[in-house]
This record gives sequence, C-alpha cells and structure tokens, in this order.
Amino acid sequence: MITFRIATPDELNEINSFSECKYPVSAVYMVGADENGIYGYCAFTLDGESAVLLNAEFIKGDNEYVLKTICKAAFNLIDLSGINKVYCENENIKSILDVLGFSKENGKYFLSLDGYFKPCSECK
Repeated sequence: MITFRIATPDELNEINSFSECKYPVSAVYMVGADENGIYGYCAFTLDGESAVLLNAEFIKGDNEYVLKTICKAAFNLIDLSGINKVYCENENIKSILDVLGFSKENGKYFLSLDGYFKPCSECK
C-alpha cells in the first residue's frame, strides 16, 4: 500500500540523485512510497504567509493520481500549518498544476486552500 508522508533522509538522497533540480535545505519533501520505494515527490517551502511549490515529479511510473495525492497531502500539511496560499513558478509542471486547480495570476500559478478540504466543496 502506498503511503503519503514527509520524506526520510534516505529518501531525500534518492530524490536528489534522481532529480536534476536541487532545492534549498529548508524545503519540505512529501513522498508517495511503499515497500518498493518512492513513486513520486512534491517539494515546497513555507514562509509563514504562503507556500511555494517547487516541483512535483514521478520517480517510478507515471500515475497522475499518485502524484496528485502526494501534492494534496502536502497541501493538507500546509493548510494545517495555517497557511492558505500556494504559489508556483515552475512551468514544467503546468499539467499537474491544472489538475490541482491552480490559476495563473501576475505570472505565477496560485492556489487558495480556503475551502479546499471542506466536505461537499467542489471536487479538486
């Protein structure tokens, strides 16, 4: 069974060896993994008022549902931290941003988490 959680130090090493992009030490990495390893990850930073989604990427396979769920797990953590704004400037992940409900504002992708996890809200 795939679980969605913050990456362990060993998983961070795997992600960094896989990904061409290197992110700040302060980035949080959410992964979808099982006993066979990591399927994908989402990296983001928090600044107290908003979050910045740095990347969301497959490591094994290409199951969009798994990557979407990894990102939604990250958004839930962000929301529970009291932050309701998520920004992204990574044009390379536009397709997953569209699936997650981001819109483009002032040259950046933006997602409000207000009501994102409320029951009976529009399915995202």
